[in-house]
Amino acid sequence: MDVNAKGVFLTCKAAVPHLVGQRHSCFVNAASIAGKRGGANAAHYCASKFAVVGFTQSLALEAAPHGVRANAICPGYLGTSMWLNDILAHQP
Repeated sequence: MDVNAKGVFLTCKAAVPHLVGQRHSCFVNAASIAGKRGGANAAHYCASKFAVVGFTQSLALEAAPHGVRANAICPGYLGTSMWLNDILAHQP
């Protein structure tokens, strides 16, 4: 939660004063497909990524009147060591 959710929040909070009033400003926050649907054995990760998606949606609405856009990217599963180790750990 500290890295995935709180880190995104604090970074955006610090950037808002610099982006408001500039032309074509945009936040791009890194979420995950796990932020769009839950997954077994990943409740903690999914919760943190759901938080990023929800925060970004709210930020988009709050920042729009100031000319700032906000989006979250939600990539799918990648063959990283984190996911491969998780998959192998849960095989029968």
